[in-house]
Order: sequence, then C-alpha cells, then structure tokens
Amino acid sequence: MNERQACTSTISVIMLNHNGMRLQGTIQRCVLSLRQQSAEAEIVLVDDSSTDDSPALLQSLAQEYNALYVSTLGGGTGVGAARNAGIHAASGDLLAFIDNDAVPCAGWLEAVQACMIQHPQAGACASKVLFMDRPEMVNSMGSLLNLQFQGTNAGLNQMEAFCAEPAEVMYPTGCGMVLRRAALDEVGLFDEGFINWGADDADMGLRLRRAGWDIVLASEARIHHIHNASHVRFWDTRNRIRMALKYLYWLELPWFMLRDLRYNVSLHTLFEHIRAWFSCIFRFKGLGGLLSYRWANRKRGLFRREFARFLFSGQRLSMVPDNRSFGANTAPLTTFAVGQGEENLLYHGWYWVEKYLGRQTRFAIEDASLRGSLREPVEGLAFELVSPRNAAQQQMTVLIRHVGQEGFCIRETFVVDPLPRWYHVSGHLELGDYEIILKSAVAVYGHEPFPRRYGVGLLGLRLGSE
Repeated sequence: MNERQACTSTISVIMLNHNGMRLQGTIQRCVLSLRQQSAEAEIVLVDDSSTDDSPALLQSLAQEYNALYVSTLGGGTGVGAARNAGIHAASGDLLAFIDNDAVPCAGWLEAVQACMIQHPQAGACASKVLFMDRPEMVNSMGSLLNLQFQGTNAGLNQMEAFCAEPAEVMYPTGCGMVLRRAALDEVGLFDEGFINWGADDADMGLRLRRAGWDIVLASEARIHHIHNASHVRFWDTRNRIRMALKYLYWLELPWFMLRDLRYNVSLHTLFEHIRAWFSCIFRFKGLGGLLSYRWANRKRGLFRREFARFLFSGQRLSMVPDNRSFGANTAPLTTFAVGQGEENLLYHGWYWVEKYLGRQTRFAIEDASLRGSLREPVEGLAFELVSPRNAAQQQMTVLIRHVGQEGFCIRETFVVDPLPRWYHVSGHLELGDYEIILKSAVAVYGHEPFPRRYGVGLLGLRLGSE
C-alpha cells in the first residue's frame, strides 16, 4: 500500500436534515455549537427534500452563521444523495458529518482533526456519540456488522466510564463520521443505490477498508445525540439485502438467504421480504454500480474470511439490552427478588427476566448498574448472583458511589460461582441517592445466532450485609 499523506489543513462539517422542524431547537443549538468550536470549519447545511418548513429554517441559519445551504430537491434523495450533495458543495480536505438530532460538544472538531492528523493511514474516524438525555451512556463508538449485514453501534447502552474503546472500528457511524477527501477520491462517493436512510456508512466503511485505509476512533471527540430510532423495517431489510448482494462471495449468498429465512422471516414479514429482494434486483438505478463493484472485487474470496476479525472476535456484533425505559426516576432502594418489578432500580446493562436453574434471573452485560435512594442508613448490601452459562466462574467487582460525590465509597471483588448464592458487601451507607456498578472481568458470549454478551446473573438484592 502506498504511504498515505497526512492532512493538516481544512475541515468542512456537513449537517443533514430531513423534515426536521420537530427538532428546531436541536438544529439551532447544533449550528451554534459548530460555529463556536475551537477549530475553524466550513459549515454546509444539507436539506434532503423536506416537505415541512425546515428548509426555510436551514436557509435562515445559513445566513445567520455564514454557512452554505444545499438542497437535494430535484435530484437524488436519501442519505447517500444528501451526503454527496454536501461533499460536492464542501471545500475541506476533511469532511465531518453530523445529524440534525445531535449537538457537538466543545472541542469536537479539534479532536477529530487532531485524530486524522495523528493517523495519516486513516481514511475515516468515528466520534464518541453519547445519549443526549443520558450523557454518561454511549450511543456509538463506531459500528459493527454481522454476516446478515445487521449493524449495531460499538459500546451501545454502556457507561462511557466503564466501556472499553474498540481497538479498531469496522466502520464509522454516520453521525460524527469524518472522511478524508483523498480517501473518497480513491473509493468514490456514497452509493445512492441504498434508498432512504441506512447502510450508507457501512458501505463506505467496507469500501475504505478494502482500499487499505484504516478507520479509527477519535475518543476525545464527543457528540450528544437524541438517537432517533425511526428506521422503517422495509428499508432496513432492503438495504441489508443489497449489502449482501454487493459484498458476499457468490458461494456465500445461498447461505445468507437460508439463514435469513430462518431467523429474520416469518409469515407476517414474508411478503415484505420478497418485496425487498425485488427492489434490490429490479430497481435499475444503482443496479449497474452494484454489478460493476461485484465484478471488480470478484477475486476477493469469502467475505467472512476477509472481515473475520470483526465477525468472530471479541469485537463482533452482539445483542445489547436497551434499558432506557428503566430507572427514569430515582426509586427507593429496597430488598427485591428478580421478577418483582425491579425495573425502577435497574439503570443499564440488563437483559430480560428468564428462568435459569429454576430461578427468575436477569443476566447482565459485563458492566451493569442499579440506582436507588436510601431512606435510612444501612450496613452493607447483599446480592444473589450466578456466573453466566458457559463459564465456570466469573470475577466481578461491586462499585458503590454516592450520587453527586467523586469516587466510590465501596469497592469489593468476588468470584461468582456457577450456582446461585449471596455475596455480601460490607460498609456503612448513609441516606441519599446511590449508583451501584456490577463490573465483570470478562464478557462471556452465548451461542445464539446473535449472541448475548454475559457478565453475571442477578437473582435478588437485600439491604444489610447479613
């Protein structure tokens, strides 16, 4: 591979919008934050054929903050077309992307620019995206695919303080993605054959990797994101199938189809699935580009071998619990057994209640938490725990912090056995709000088609150490 040239000059930020009037306040804060960044940048506001009043909002903001305004009206639509319109209008050597439901933190642009200068072999970098309503929780640190081309975000729904940053990023998540223009000159613009929103960032990441470019995480570059989970299942399925048609070696396609039928298709979704295949094959716009890409890469061999380090290693995609509906308000910290309405005390990292060894159990990822309020002092806590299936034992540390104070007042480590038993945490706890972290030493992967990542299993909690 030829030595890559470091970029030390200009950066453009491209903000994408589609029917964003409901996000008016967030859009205004985003543009203001971009203009207040410590690194100077060109701002490009792209509207993707909106039918509400948001184009007028963007035009007004462009005038107020000396930004460029671009619209895809009359041309291609969808996230790929919107990104390409922004790229054509931008002049920077680095191209940073942000969504209309996100606000960059102070120093974001400086951090991504420094990261790309530090890594001249990187064609792209990902930002660290945090939930706007829970800024201590990770939304994304780059993204991953599995063999069915289903994607998820690295670090999703984990606490930033305990989440291990990925050694490398399979592809940069669209919100906060930064691309090097020299890399785009080599691999081409975004594939507009991916309709609507989805798969554009994954496709770009895989093309960059195949061209020999690295993709890294700018760990100091933070963005707060509302996380609009409004994807339409049909388009997700359709674009996922198109990814398979574009990247899988021909011998892998029958296996992909059979696995899809087994795990992703039911009687209720069969027609939708057939329609998605027809859309990929018989929508001629974009089909030529797909076929020419397959032909140019026909000698690459098995996709699963080419990207094995992301598909089968500890960085692979796994099922991540979404507990954002848990612990909305601080509840009294009380004794409970799992399955008795403990959701008000759980905060993040917990799977559903299931029967394990005849008991109601909640397994957790390797870092999970509880939050609650003590109405009177107690001497310690006790947890009924079990090590995850497929593991003889699991080392786990309990960390207890008084909310609003620095550091942990209690830190205790146990070796959790494969049969349930009580583990006692000693120490005096005054009344007040507390955060309890259960931090396991390793993640144990299950054997499901889309595996869970286990830490320990929780069966109950009681106040007092005895």
